Amino acid sequence: MQPGGAAGLGEGPHTVGVTPDDGNLRPGIDESEGSDESVAQLRALLEPDPDAHTIAETIAHLTGLRETTGVVAEGAWAVRKLFATLAAERPLVVLLDDAHWADRQTLRFLDYLAHRIDGVGVSMVLAGRPPDAADAAG
Repeated sequence: MQPGGAAGLGEGPHTVGVTPDDGNLRPGIDESEGSDESVAQLRALLEPDPDAHTIAETIAHLTGLRETTGVVAEGAWAVRKLFATLAAERPLVVLLDDAHWADRQTLRFLDYLAHRIDGVGVSMVLAGRPPDAADAAG
């Protein structure tokens, strides 16, 4: 995640960008601090949710903050909980840029997520080229 909006004001909606290029899903987390500190920062965003630790660890595995071998079973649940928690504080905008490069599994996940965040204060925006333009570009 890449924070956006008016710099330093912190009064507007959360703005989140998820790019297929690198799979970033990191809410203003300073990765230079190391994975343990990054996960602690993520957990702090989620507290006092009793599942904050589980959600933070799952998100860390999904996004590469922690290495994983295999499927993270609770990934969809953790992302939905993260978005709902952030949206409880103020509106959340999730932006997926270059969506024309998203694979079928990613699009199914986004569809799943969109149907489960209805009424939570989350807007999802997918930006991409029309199908013909994407084919011509690559």
